[in-house]
Amino acid sequence: MVVLPDGAMIEMSWKRVKYINHDSFIILQIIPMIKAKDIILIPNKERWRNIENVFSLNEREEIIFLLEHINWKRDINIIELDIYPILNKEFDINTGMIESTKGYDILNKENLFDVDSKLEKEQVKNVYCKLEEKFAKISNGTVVISRDLLIKGSVLYEITMPAFEKNSNVILEIK
Repeated sequence: MVVLPDGAMIEMSWKRVKYINHDSFIILQIIPMIKAKDIILIPNKERWRNIENVFSLNEREEIIFLLEHINWKRDINIIELDIYPILNKEFDINTGMIESTKGYDILNKENLFDVDSKLEKEQVKNVYCKLEEKFAKISNGTVVISRDLLIKGSVLYEITMPAFEKNSNVILEIK
């Protein structure tokens, strides 16, 4: 976690980044990619205006600036979309997501994406990619995957989905 001089914090994890200021926070989704920069999805200005009473448009620009200029242990590409912000609510963790595992919790607490992480960018990505593959291989039950996240070149598309498809204990639902 990166703590800013004004007390605001940015917490970078595998599939989300959380910006915290006082008692409010916003979650931005990350789509990890294999060879390209990881994609951070941010609500466009129109959608952001819906939350101006919590985070201003100026703060949105500051968040973008900080994400682009902090030396994270990952390469990122910020994409603005017509999506609603996830405000003061954590991501829903569904069956089939590594975020539901103890291994993920342990890794996440290590803050491997932070500037002071002892690992290099590629090492961090490799750790998480191996965790994704291992998890998909040992999963059991129905796994629901959003069609919107099946992006060619993403970790989900290239690593996780093939492992789920080979796992006879998994029933995949693409929605």
